[in-house]
Amino acid sequence: LEKSNHLSAIKHYPPVPFNDLSDLLCSTDLHILFQKQNIIDTVMPSKILGMMASGKPSIIIGNPKSEVKNVIKESEGGLFFNKLSLSLIVKMEELVNNKQASIKMGSNARTYVIEKFSKEKILNDFTKIIKETHSY
Repeated sequence: LEKSNHLSAIKHYPPVPFNDLSDLLCSTDLHILFQKQNIIDTVMPSKILGMMASGKPSIIIGNPKSEVKNVIKESEGGLFFNKLSLSLIVKMEELVNNKQASIKMGSNARTYVIEKFSKEKILNDFTKIIKETHSY
């Protein structure tokens, strides 16, 4: 990697009201989520769905046996790493510099969330299950 000050491009913001969260998530180039290594499938971080719905790619660092890894892999909406490493930094820089790949990855993430987790999809699937199990 070229020696440069890429960290100057990283911005930190104070917490925002819930109603402003969507706008904030959509205003970034990519998302980074650090998950504790001992977390496997106890929880699916609610942050991940909001991040993916923003249409921006996500970089996730966590346990390779987690459901989050499966979601990122299946959606092709981001990159998953099991630890901080030089390869993570290289891939992140490549993603930031390749706008087409970033746009495609973000679009994949958004499509995945809409197809799998939208309110309409969940309610329709739930209604279908109820009708199938309680047919008269």
